[in-house]
Amino acid sequence: GYVGPTRDLFVDDGVPYLQSLHVKNGRIDFARRPYFVPPEWAAARPRISLSHEDLLIVQTGGIGEVGIIDDNFVGASCHALLIARTRRDLLLPTYLWHAFRSHWGRHALLREQTGALHPHLEAGNVRFMKLPVPSLDTQERIVARTEAVARDTQVIHTSLVRRLALQAERRQALITAAVTGQFDVSTASGRNVTDGVPT
Repeated sequence: GYVGPTRDLFVDDGVPYLQSLHVKNGRIDFARRPYFVPPEWAAARPRISLSHEDLLIVQTGGIGEVGIIDDNFVGASCHALLIARTRRDLLLPTYLWHAFRSHWGRHALLREQTGALHPHLEAGNVRFMKLPVPSLDTQERIVARTEAVARDTQVIHTSLVRRLALQAERRQALITAAVTGQFDVSTASGRNVTDGVPT
């Protein structure tokens, strides 16, 4: 991505300009703080114009964060991010994305960082990282299985969040019932303790 001064670069509307703060948990979260650059400025720098399924690797700060470009950000530009493009006849972008997001991949990136005060990834070091590259059929199977597990994990996470919220609600209801005298806690055995407590 572009590396240079941006103080007078940004405009209210134009070409989306992605930065490391937008790459979180494998996704592009542009809504958290959108930046735009003039279309003519972006057009003069085609090298940083993003294509479908380009990988963005955070270069400074949140080392190990990797995002993948979907249709929403085709044509966007980026700042101080490494852009990885694969040879599609050898390596699926989604496979590389999942590989970098795995425990192994994240730590492989962390091993390449330099600088103690300001951790940084050198493009040259990342370019020569060795990655396991199975056949395309195997890559497709790995991607499909990984995404199925990720979907299951999200369903479980959503259920747990809902359950924790419900438990916190019931706990508060019990405390309120005890404080207001809806049941006598001095003699309560614990059985049927929620009788009469609103749910």
